[in-house]
Amino acid sequence: MQALQQGGDYLAVPALFSEGFLLGLSTGFYCLASCLPLLAPYLLAEGKTAWWFNFGIFLQFTGGRFAAYLLFAVLASALGEAGRYALPAWALPAGMAACGLLMVFLAVFRVSGGGGPCPLRADLNPWFRRIPLLLGFVTGINVCPPFAAGLMRLLQLADVPRGLVYFTGFFSATTLFTAPVMLGTPWLGSRANEIGRLTLLLAGLWYLALGLKPFF
Repeated sequence: MQALQQGGDYLAVPALFSEGFLLGLSTGFYCLASCLPLLAPYLLAEGKTAWWFNFGIFLQFTGGRFAAYLLFAVLASALGEAGRYALPAWALPAGMAACGLLMVFLAVFRVSGGGGPCPLRADLNPWFRRIPLLLGFVTGINVCPPFAAGLMRLLQLADVPRGLVYFTGFFSATTLFTAPVMLGTPWLGSRANEIGRLTLLLAGLWYLALGLKPFF
């Protein structure tokens, strides 16, 4: 498979996908905790008992999230490419290190994002609530430390195809957390919560090291 070059390093497509996947797993403990408990009442209130009907709702919602992630990846990567020489060389690494440090802090001290901001907490028009595709798109962009770290990484990659690979991995991991909600199973057990916290810690350490690397 053709390698991807970035800053003198060669990142194969699987490695870039895996990095995005790890970051996506880290959202389960903090980012998605603010929205996941609210999803089922919104999306399944009009659902039927037939599994295929609810599965259709899940596919629409997931499609909306995927569209939001791809759009974000394209815009952020293009912005990074356009502003590659506009920012000081230390700015993006410093931002990435700061995000990584914050993620480590959240994981170590078990700071939950359950009370964090979520578009579903706002008063939405009833017609909007009944369109899973739009709800998925709106909740796809949930600003939190891992998502901010992903933004820093996209700006650093400054390449749209790489950004799409990276955030496809991110999306794949977040779907592991949203699928149980939409399919009517318990949304996040204690074991899944611990996995999310561990990956938040690992991802935080990775982005901290990635941000500090240019300074040494």
